[in-house]
Parts: sequence; structure tokens; C-alpha cells
Amino acid sequence: MLKTLTSSKNSFNFVNQPATDKNGNTVDGALKFDGDKSGGGTIYAATLMGKTSEYSKIESTSHELFHGLQHELGQGGASIYNEVEANVYGSMVASKWSYNTDYVGGLSGNGLGNSTSAGILYQKSFNNLTKS
Repeated sequence: MLKTLTSSKNSFNFVNQPATDKNGNTVDGALKFDGDKSGGGTIYAATLMGKTSEYSKIESTSHELFHGLQHELGQGGASIYNEVEANVYGSMVASKWSYNTDYVGGLSGNGLGNSTSAGILYQKSFNNLTKS
């Protein structure tokens, strides 16, 4: 992912500004990738300066960079496929980082479903994706 993004002719930038929703409202605790129509894009990353766990910072940064990769490869835009793919990628990078650094602290709920049948199916599917 990093090789593709860093060798691109397009720019992928981080800014210390908060993520916003489609109405321009600030989304607390979130990062956001906003792709440029001509290529590249910006990650709104002000939340990285807050009191978020290191695990969440690694996971969120990886997730948004993966959206940058999707955009670079022509697969960008809002879709459940892109979100699940970025969630799995972010989770795997953060898990590998935590293992390699002996990190002890807060983890993620990305792969956790709820007690509904859809939530249980989501959790099983997420677990299968992270193990394959």
C-alpha cells in the first residue's frame, strides 16, 4: 500500500483538521479520507492529536490510507465493500503492530458484532477475513 501511494504522481496529505460528515458537521474521534477528483487526496486527522489509544491511531491511520489506495486504484467511493476492506486492513496492521511492540492498552471494536443474527454473522465474517 505504502509503495503504491508514495510512488504515485498524486499527493496524499494529512491535515490537522477534524473530519466532517456530508453536512459539514465535525465527527469527533474520526479520521476521514477525501479523494481529489484529479487523484490523490487528504486525510483529515486532527483526532490523532487527542487522547485516543495508540492502537486506535494506528488502526485509523491504516484504514484511511487504505481508502487512499482504493482511490488510487480507481475503487474509491462510499461502499460497504470499501469500508469492510479498509476495516480488515486497519485491524490487521494494528494487530501486527501491537504484537510487535508488546502494546498493552485499548483495542478495537471494528470486528465485533452485536447479539442480533446479523451482528453475529458480521463478527464471524470479519474473523474469517482477518484469518485468511
